[in-house]
Amino acid sequence: MHSGDTTSPSRRDFLRGTAAGAAGAVLSQTLGCRSAPDDRPNLFVIVADDFGIDGVGCYGGEAFETPRIDALAASGVRFESCYATPLCTPSRVELLTGKYPFRTGWVANIDHRARRDSDGRSRVVDPALGTWAQRLRDAGYRTAVAGKWQLCHFEEHPDHVAECGFDRSCCWAWTVDGKALNRYWHPALRRDGETIPRLEGAFGPDVCCAWLLDFVASSRGRPWLAYHPMILPHKPYVRPPETLPPGRTFDRRKDADPANFPALVRHLDTIVGRVVDALERTGERERTWIVFLGDNGTPAEVATRFRGRDLRGGKGSLSEVGTRVPLIVSRPGVAAPGRVIADPVDLSDLFPTLLELAGVDIPPGLDGVSLAPSLRGDGGVARSWAYSQLGVSQALREGDWKWYSDRRLFDLAGDPFEETNRYDDPAAAEVLRAFERTARGLG
Repeated sequence: MHSGDTTSPSRRDFLRGTAAGAAGAVLSQTLGCRSAPDDRPNLFVIVADDFGIDGVGCYGGEAFETPRIDALAASGVRFESCYATPLCTPSRVELLTGKYPFRTGWVANIDHRARRDSDGRSRVVDPALGTWAQRLRDAGYRTAVAGKWQLCHFEEHPDHVAECGFDRSCCWAWTVDGKALNRYWHPALRRDGETIPRLEGAFGPDVCCAWLLDFVASSRGRPWLAYHPMILPHKPYVRPPETLPPGRTFDRRKDADPANFPALVRHLDTIVGRVVDALERTGERERTWIVFLGDNGTPAEVATRFRGRDLRGGKGSLSEVGTRVPLIVSRPGVAAPGRVIADPVDLSDLFPTLLELAGVDIPPGLDGVSLAPSLRGDGGVARSWAYSQLGVSQALREGDWKWYSDRRLFDLAGDPFEETNRYDDPAAAEVLRAFERTARGLG
């Protein structure tokens, strides 16, 4: 090692591995340069962690700065009423499988403590459920994921990411020996099957984004899928690099505070901008679909302001602030710029949408419907309602109305913050009967 090199061994090894992976991919592209070019579009899917529509300026959020996300929406299509589940794991399962929680069995978060399957191992999301990454990889796409996985415990299921369809990975390691590890400063990462327990001095979100952009750069000439389930802005609410004095990192004992949430949102927004800028620099932007969405509502300990009203986040609740998330899709020259779609959609729709955009056959048995025609401006959404679930509780949105299985009904047109329960209102009886028929049909 050069005497002036102050990089820690784990950081050197990580960066060396990243460079080697990129070099190998470039070599494979060079050796295969005689083949015909593949002009299928690229797919870059970004999922913000714990971030509802109340956090985004173009949706009416007033508490945080999101200029790059807002610009992405202006360049493409914004879905006004997209519904997720109100927790991280079931949202990710629905997103990846195109199936509702009651079909997959994932109605709550994966447990990092003592929950076990019959074989004694920790629970894992079954790759046999099928994912869009598997379908795209089988169709010739290079596939990679970087960020927060949280669908298995890597110690007991080391090949899970690959089994779910991703060739390459750089994810927060989550736990080692049952102990939760850092996701932000000095992060623990699981990169292509190798665990790095502590990447000294690094900021996890920046490392994951840079790694994924390296993957994109090494994939020129072949269609690729880049999946970025972000670490941001989930707790612990740390201070990101731009808010700290030069050379200082985060001290969890002193610095973790929900008051840092706005700074984490700004950093999230900056990373979205990095992705867009990198694609523009490399000439890949016009052939890439960028999808940005949230996995559930903002946490309850975070104060927000939305359309003139002060709110608390609703994560963990089927309420509007718990399940309604941003969904923005952009591709220059293809996605209808500035279009806003009010029709309700949900996370199950991403599976068929991504496959249709890539020209890959959509398998039967999905709950989602493709939004691709709407993205191209060819009409409205081919569904009339959207669904969300937490445990045994259910919620349905159709038109301006929202129904809950615990005997609540709201007219969101005049009551967007769900303050007047219309369940026993005779004037809403027919609306209620229609929802109950839909709910019975789901079973």
